[in-house]
Amino acid sequence: FIVFTANSDTVAVSQIAHEQIHPEQGWTEHDPREIMLRVQQTMEDCARQLHAKGIPVSSVKAIGVTNQRETCLVWDTHNHICNAVVWHDTRTADLVESLVSDHGGQGEEAKGKDCFRHITGLPLSTYFSGAKLMWLRQNHERVGAAFDLCDKYQQGHIADAPDTMVGTIDSWIIHQLTGVHVTDVSNASRTMLMDISSCEWSPAMCEVFSVPMCTLPKIVPSSGTVAKLRSGPFMGIPISGIAGDQQSALFGHRCFEKGMAKCTFGTGAFLLSNTGTVPVFSDKGLLTTVAYQLPGEKPVYALEGSVAAAGCVVEWLVSMGIIDAPEQLGPLAGSVPDSGGLTVVPALTGMLAPHWRPDARGCFLGMSLATTKAHVCKATLEGIAMSVSDVLGAASGAVEVLTPVAGEPTTQLLAVDGGLVRCHEFVQIQSDLANVRIAVPSNPELTAIGAASLAAMGVGHKDGVHPTSPPEIVCPKDGLPGDEYRHAMHLKWMSLIDRAFDLA
Repeated sequence: FIVFTANSDTVAVSQIAHEQIHPEQGWTEHDPREIMLRVQQTMEDCARQLHAKGIPVSSVKAIGVTNQRETCLVWDTHNHICNAVVWHDTRTADLVESLVSDHGGQGEEAKGKDCFRHITGLPLSTYFSGAKLMWLRQNHERVGAAFDLCDKYQQGHIADAPDTMVGTIDSWIIHQLTGVHVTDVSNASRTMLMDISSCEWSPAMCEVFSVPMCTLPKIVPSSGTVAKLRSGPFMGIPISGIAGDQQSALFGHRCFEKGMAKCTFGTGAFLLSNTGTVPVFSDKGLLTTVAYQLPGEKPVYALEGSVAAAGCVVEWLVSMGIIDAPEQLGPLAGSVPDSGGLTVVPALTGMLAPHWRPDARGCFLGMSLATTKAHVCKATLEGIAMSVSDVLGAASGAVEVLTPVAGEPTTQLLAVDGGLVRCHEFVQIQSDLANVRIAVPSNPELTAIGAASLAAMGVGHKDGVHPTSPPEIVCPKDGLPGDEYRHAMHLKWMSLIDRAFDLA
C-alpha cells in the first residue's frame, strides 16, 4: 500500500510478502485470505505512518487497486471456495490442448490456438483465466458443485441466485473491502471471457469454458468511483481506480498517445504499446488487450508481448544458492566480460510471446569446468534480455513500440520499470542486445503510480499523478560489434531455444 502526492512523491509505503504455494510441479496458488490479511496490515501500517507525520488519514482522497491480472479464484459471501490459481500456473496444459483440438478447426482453415482471437484478442493458453476456471470446475469439488447450482439458476430450475462469485484478484480485494463485485475492462480483457470489441462478457466464451455468467463481476471503466471502504483506517474513502498491473504501469508512464509503450520487469516481463481506441490484432504472437478506460470515454487498447520469466528467475537463483540476495546479481554479472560461452533460456514456467510454448522449460547450454557463478549471472541476464528482444522484434512490425521522452531528442527510447531495472548491469545488457536507448524512471513504482493516477482522475483530479523528475537514459555501449554482434546473438538464441521445447 503506497500513498502518493499528486507529483508522485511517496508519503507512506508498506509491503509484506505472501506465500507462494506449489502443490505440484508447474502449479502455483495463492491463499486469498492471506492476501486480504496483508492488504489490511499494509493499510494499517501506512495509516500509522501518516499519523506519525501529522497527516490526517482523511487527506487521502481516493484509492486505486492494481493486481496480477490472470490470477483468479472462486468465492461466496461466507468464505473463499478455493485458492487463487496464479497467472503462470501451467496445470491447464492438457485442457488447453483439448480445447485447441475441439475448436481449432481442421485443414487449411485451422486456426489452432488462435481460434478465439477474433473474439477475445487472445490465443488459447494456460496463461489466461478461462481455462483455469474450467479446470477448477472439473477438478475442485466445491467449485464444481457451486457452478452446477449456478447453471440450475440460469436455466430457471431454482428461483434464488446463488452467491457464488468468480474474479481476478482485484475483484476479490474490492469485494472484501466494499461488498461490491466489479472488475475493470483491463482485467476482464485477460480472462478470455470478454468480447474485446464490445468490452462485455461473451456468452459464447463463457459457454466454451463452462463459466456461469451470473458469477462474473460487473465490468466498469478503469477510472471512476465504484464503492467506498466499509471499515479500517481508510473507511469511507472511495476506490476509484482499477487496472491490471501491466496496464497500470502503462498508465503510470503516461503512455496516453497511440504508439507509446513501456516494458515492466517484474515476475515476468511485459511490453505494452498503446494502439488507440480500435483493437489491433497481431499475427506474430502478440496479445490484443484493453489498456484502460477513463470515465465517459472509449476504451484504449494495447498490443502486449509477455515473457513468463524475468524477476522469478532471480528468485530461483537465490533459492538455488547461486546468489544470496538479488542485489548480488548485477555486481557478479558485471565482474566478467561475457558469459564464458554459457546461454540460459529462462523458460522456468514455459514461454509466452511470441512462441507460446507452455511445454518449454529452462535450459543451461554451453557449461564447462570454467563456468563460474558470475558466468551464470551474466548468462541469466542475457537470457532475460534476449526474451524481451524477441518480443520487441515481434512488435516492431505492428506498431511503434518505443516511447519518446519529453525533452529528449527525437531518437526514441524504451520506457521501463519494475524490480529488475534497479540492476544497472541488466538495463545495460538489455540496451546492448536490443539496440535501444532505455529510460529508467527516478521512481520505479510505476504500477502503483498508475493505479493512483487512475484513482485521482476517477474523483476529478484531471492530471492524475504525474512524476516530475526526468528519467535516467541508458544507451548501448560503445565498442560492441554493432548489428553484426546482435545478429549473431539472435541466431544463436533462436537455435538454442528449440531445445527448451517439449520438456514438460
